Amino acid sequence: MLSIFGPVPRPEEIGGVPIVWFSPSVKKGERRFAGRYGRELCLPIHKEAIFIPVGCAKGVFVDGNTDDELRKYSFCGKDGGPFHANITRTAYDALTGGGLSAFLECLVPKIIRQMSKHGKIQGPFFRQGDWFALPLPFTWEEVKQATVLVTGHGLWHQAVHEYRLGGTRHRLSGNVAEGVALLGKICTIAEGVIRAPDHEDLVLQGPHAIAQAANLTCPEEVD
Repeated sequence: MLSIFGPVPRPEEIGGVPIVWFSPSVKKGERRFAGRYGRELCLPIHKEAIFIPVGCAKGVFVDGNTDDELRKYSFCGKDGGPFHANITRTAYDALTGGGLSAFLECLVPKIIRQMSKHGKIQGPFFRQGDWFALPLPFTWEEVKQATVLVTGHGLWHQAVHEYRLGGTRHRLSGNVAEGVALLGKICTIAEGVIRAPDHEDLVLQGPHAIAQAANLTCPEEVD
């Protein structure tokens, strides 16, 4: 674990993204919360704060609040462009207790992890920022039939353009269906193109199960 205080200076950047350090007791109207502001990361100065590099372009920051209930954890750095996400204590514990692989695994949505282990699924999932997509070996008609068989009602399925996923900056143009019963799970299925600032387009050819990353405390605010 790398402390950003003591003999180790506060990092000035991570993955080429500048870090601006600020006092958490600033005047009204000034920066008071960790986050991404434009092309910079802004993190609060605290004597108990720690910063743990995760690879060469990302890191996990703990704000150092001595109150366990108020302490905040951030995953930040560069992933296409500058990003900041508030994560749970569970994610932090996975990193410090199990290492990088355990940390990354805990960010994968539960529905994606479960469905990817099903015998009918071929191939890995894809990711764009905090959104994951798992290709499915079914046509839309087969998805519809499976949902009707399990739920007894039809499939809500519509064509969309720039459809915001979970209130985030990720937008889908194509087709989407929510509340789909498939492989023993209830999930969201999509096909088309997902676009987001600072990320390459994610092209979904055929139905994919999609879900946002797990262990986020403010999912709609993630970059």
